Amino acid sequence: MPACHPGLDPGSGIIWTVMKNKHKIEGNLCIITLKRGEKFARISHMQIVNATRRNILAPEVREARSFLGRLTGWVKHTDPRPGQGLYLTPCRGVHSLGLRFAIDAVYITNDGSVQEIYTLLPWRIGPCKLHCRGVLELPAGTCEIMSCQKGDQLEQINGKGW
Repeated sequence: MPACHPGLDPGSGIIWTVMKNKHKIEGNLCIITLKRGEKFARISHMQIVNATRRNILAPEVREARSFLGRLTGWVKHTDPRPGQGLYLTPCRGVHSLGLRFAIDAVYITNDGSVQEIYTLLPWRIGPCKLHCRGVLELPAGTCEIMSCQKGDQLEQINGKGW
């Protein structure tokens, strides 16, 4: 069962500091609760497997489905560890504004195939892809190391599906 920890916060170190020890695990979801009792963010933890290449592309992926989770993304992180990732859905385009590191942006279609891969340097805006369901953000160079290419079929383990 996944656990919530500072490396897997809902996109903001500030929120984690304020809400520390105010979370619970439901299946593969970490639910952060505000003092008022309302649910703030549902962050799903999963793995992304490249079925075409038969390897694990990212073993530690957070899924951001809320507006705040998608907006902040990696902003409060100094540098992601190898194997970490962030899956933004629904999402057709990403930016690296406020980031101090480069990312690989993997645009994914409804059926889980890779539509396009871009490496974004800090303070850049990536293209918008209309036929994209979500974007998987990985540390820069991950796609090259793992041989992930346009057209590859990706699968989620413990995820909600594309």
